[in-house]
Amino acid sequence: MSRRKILWLCSWYPDKCEPYNGDFIKRHAEAVSEFCDVHVLHIAKDTNGNITDDIKVEQNEMNGLTEEIIYYYIKKNIRPLERLFSYKKYQFLYRRFIKDYIQQNGKPDLVHIHIGRKSGAIAKWVKREIGIKYIISEHWSGFLENATERFENISRLERRNWNKLINNASGISAVSIVLAEGLKRHFSTINPIVIPNVVNTKIFSKKEEENKISTHFQFVHISGMQSLKNPKLIIEAFKIVLKDFPDAKLNMIGSLDDRLISYTKDNHLQSSIYFYAEMPQSELANYIRQSNALVLFSSYETFGCVIIEANACGVPVIVSDIPVFHETVQQSINGIFATAGSSENLARAMMDIALNKFLFNTQQIINETAAKYSYSVVGKQFADWYEEIIKQ
Repeated sequence: MSRRKILWLCSWYPDKCEPYNGDFIKRHAEAVSEFCDVHVLHIAKDTNGNITDDIKVEQNEMNGLTEEIIYYYIKKNIRPLERLFSYKKYQFLYRRFIKDYIQQNGKPDLVHIHIGRKSGAIAKWVKREIGIKYIISEHWSGFLENATERFENISRLERRNWNKLINNASGISAVSIVLAEGLKRHFSTINPIVIPNVVNTKIFSKKEEENKISTHFQFVHISGMQSLKNPKLIIEAFKIVLKDFPDAKLNMIGSLDDRLISYTKDNHLQSSIYFYAEMPQSELANYIRQSNALVLFSSYETFGCVIIEANACGVPVIVSDIPVFHETVQQSINGIFATAGSSENLARAMMDIALNKFLFNTQQIINETAAKYSYSVVGKQFADWYEEIIKQ
């Protein structure tokens, strides 16, 4: 059977303005490209004029995946009328480049929307004017009950448009059961399938020559350091750990937050806690491999990609005891749980690992992670879903 042509319209996707924005969607694209020809269209606002003062197109091609990133300039702090102009320009560019794609490649077999809030605005036009089915993969945490930014709090117009988008879609997927249930709470007529996030096992793997863990016990936390990730609670927990394990180290990798750095200095922890900016996955994997455990202490999540990245390296995780993490973590098998919101309980979990109270089977963790989240496994789940939708 010939490879299907799938056109992806991505609200989030890595670009030169935001190089780590929606990188999990890029990994999904790489996984699916093993089975289908994927063409990604992503419209990126350049508010600083670093890329262009008008419109600029960049295209990358690799093994079944074509990425077409369209940058357009719009100044910061625009007024309401200018915001409307920006939205109209966004839609115009999508229409233009969808037509260009069809002219060069013919109609795709299916259009795949990633994150309905932005690129979904063009989906109904695709179905109505070009006659192509579309499906949606959702990642947005706003459908969760305890999220800071929630679906209920966006404008009535946005909610109405989202309802139309969902009702006209030929299928919906979510990256976790928790997110799928959140979607069903808001859109009672749908039944999303669950296709998880993916890990690149060529990057995140156990390499014996690099797996020489320091004699000092070492933890790693990776996030954007948003409040929902509770980075300050992690630091407070680690401060307790240091009383019994004064040589322990904690690497905090992600957005550099001046308040966290100042808090660390004020508490004289700078010789034990190190901050690093966001980095490519190849570098990230090295920090994970040198760690005894990864810590993710979120208040809520739609998935938690760093969990499967750590596990792919054979590194166990310590996570907050929230429902979504029970989809990826088994107590004492590939990680352990700590009471959400409690720095004291998190500290106890970190010390329990330091005291070797859990005997983790490294190779078992690696094997089970690959069996559930590798490119070949998840990519095929998408390809099978596409076939089901196309043949309906």
